Amino acid sequence: GFRKIEIKDKIIYFNGKRMIINGVNRHEWHPKKGRAITIEDMEKDLAIIKNAKINGVRTSHYPNQITWYYLCDQAGIHVMAETNLESHGSWQKMGAFEPSYNVPGAVPQWQAAVLDRAKTNFETLKNHPSILFWSLGNESYAEVNIRQMNDYFKKVDPDRLVHYEGNFPNPAFEDSISDVKSCMYAPPEEIIDYLENKAEN
Repeated sequence: GFRKIEIKDKIIYFNGKRMIINGVNRHEWHPKKGRAITIEDMEKDLAIIKNAKINGVRTSHYPNQITWYYLCDQAGIHVMAETNLESHGSWQKMGAFEPSYNVPGAVPQWQAAVLDRAKTNFETLKNHPSILFWSLGNESYAEVNIRQMNDYFKKVDPDRLVHYEGNFPNPAFEDSISDVKSCMYAPPEEIIDYLENKAEN
């Protein structure tokens, strides 16, 4: 399929129309079979998703089986394709911010591995029209190596948006890593405050 996604005046447009995403995170997991997911399991998930009027899925927190993306193409479900990068809050120490623990951060030794994961995600999934966003990973803080992932996606695929959840503890990178605002477990009052007082940022 053909589609166009863009941001104008801080509003996402899909094929020229304002887009509202009613999305969920989906782990590739079955309560009885664990990670042994069948096509039938995926089809059942999609039926539940569509019945709940959900139109977007984030593949948290890793790429899914390739069949999932074909099924989303066919079902008209928008996908945020997450890169396989998760250091699970390594920037925290006893619940407090501690950037010196950050992986991959700005550590040069991590750069090649981080970019390789972004490239693998892109090359594997680039032809799926259901994918509207590339996601840089999850809970891996924000620093130079993550920004280089964003730069890579913007270079090879400027027509899709880039998302990253892990930049909220390091706002210095907020405008250079993610096209959209994303916070982990934001309470409703925080979202309301953002929309009413800070959305222009």
